Amino acid sequence: MKGSFETVDVVDESDKPIGKKPRNAVHASKLWHRGIHVLIKNSKGELLLPVRSKARDKFPNKYDTSISEHVSSGETFDEAAKKGLKEELGIANPKLKEIAKIRFRYGKNDNMISKIYLLEYDGEINFDRGEISKIEFLPPEKVRAMLNKNEKKFAIWAREILKWHFKMPSLLEEIRSD
Repeated sequence: MKGSFETVDVVDESDKPIGKKPRNAVHASKLWHRGIHVLIKNSKGELLLPVRSKARDKFPNKYDTSISEHVSSGETFDEAAKKGLKEELGIANPKLKEIAKIRFRYGKNDNMISKIYLLEYDGEINFDRGEISKIEFLPPEKVRAMLNKNEKKFAIWAREILKWHFKMPSLLEEIRSD
């Protein structure tokens, strides 16, 4: 089940599973859990940046990474990334490339270990209008300029992941992937 009652694996700071809890309980308790982010680039090198729906409970109307998902209990990072791409953008059978594993405090109570993937994609996109209000493919220099001018246009994780991607100072801590 997706949402605040979705069960996620609780992990320690080195990503070893130590239990399971509903997502809202994990966030309320500052427990570490897992997530994924996918950066999508087209053949022109432009990044797909969705704008989160105004109905979202966290960071409405802000730019996000192409896909951001929690990893459900028992699910792998790869499975979560593929599920998110299918559900939110209508992209099936993606050829994902893992580019990093990170540790990041997404908010006061939101501690997550995430994998970041890259997907090169020029196909059709049918986005979920409940999750996303619009999508844009933007040239890298425009995204960099937006980060420099007004980083508050981005969800906190998207801001830090994009800064890391562009080799700008970022709050992400890269960790070794298994």
